[in-house]
Amino acid sequence: HSIYTYWEHEIFTCLVELVIRNLCQFYENIFGTTSLFIVDVILAPPHIKLQPPLEEIINSIRRSAHGISQLPKHFIRWLHGTCISCPVIPVLDENLQSPDLTFNNDVKQHPDVISTLKPVRSYASRLVNGINQILTQLLTYNDLWKNDKQKYTSRFALKSRTYFDYDEIMKVFFKINQTFDRYLINKNIYSIELCFKQFYQALKYHCNEWINHYGQHLYNKISNKLKEIDDILNNLYQNLNHDTDTVPDLKFVLNIITQINQQQELIGHQIHDIIQSYQILNQYHFEYPYTESILIQTLFPRLIELVEQYVIVQQVQLNVETMF
Repeated sequence: HSIYTYWEHEIFTCLVELVIRNLCQFYENIFGTTSLFIVDVILAPPHIKLQPPLEEIINSIRRSAHGISQLPKHFIRWLHGTCISCPVIPVLDENLQSPDLTFNNDVKQHPDVISTLKPVRSYASRLVNGINQILTQLLTYNDLWKNDKQKYTSRFALKSRTYFDYDEIMKVFFKINQTFDRYLINKNIYSIELCFKQFYQALKYHCNEWINHYGQHLYNKISNKLKEIDDILNNLYQNLNHDTDTVPDLKFVLNIITQINQQQELIGHQIHDIIQSYQILNQYHFEYPYTESILIQTLFPRLIELVEQYVIVQQVQLNVETMF
């Protein structure tokens, strides 16, 4: 009987030490900096989500700690006063569980085991707080994906905006886009490695979408202005070379000369705005027809040619007026 008592106590003590030692090693791993879990931070508008979910990881950690505490289940106790393992007792009623004849119940009630299991709750709480702090920081960018891009950019375009205004607002999103290239792709919180690659890719996509929406409004405005200036230059040049065989024709040409004299500075400013606007579109890689790019290059040369022609025609008309 004394041998039975001695070994019963020795086995129990060893099992308590086994559970505590394994739990301590487990905590050393999950509280360490070596990645045990990789979690993707993904943008699923309007929310930021973790994949796999944080609850799933915490439950996995709890199950692991619980599994370690259940190790004594594998050690069957001896019949009292003997070295013979307790036999399995069959249970006829399906609703009843067979009695636990292992060291498990006694080991898990040991004060040292109970206190060693407590850090699991603390770990879960600290992990949730740490990740929530990071997600809260990421939510500062939520306007990028929450706001209606078409609505906001259309409201912006309704006011009288210059190419400089568009450049300034597009530059904001361009700089935000660039900041994501400098951010860490991965960040460790204890043994959890957060991977931000997909999240940053989604934010860069939304930044580009904002730039494209503003760029579309600028393009719609400036392409119409390009066509308008092209028509004005064509009409002025054509009318400047109108026949002056009759007095009405002469008056018509003189009127065109007056228009050119009055409008050439304004047309020059408008051409400058058009060129600057298209340069901004190029800067942000906004695509538009190649024919417009060619047309833009002709504007200033055509204006210069028009002014030179107007000076020549004006001199000719002055001579004609003198004759009349």
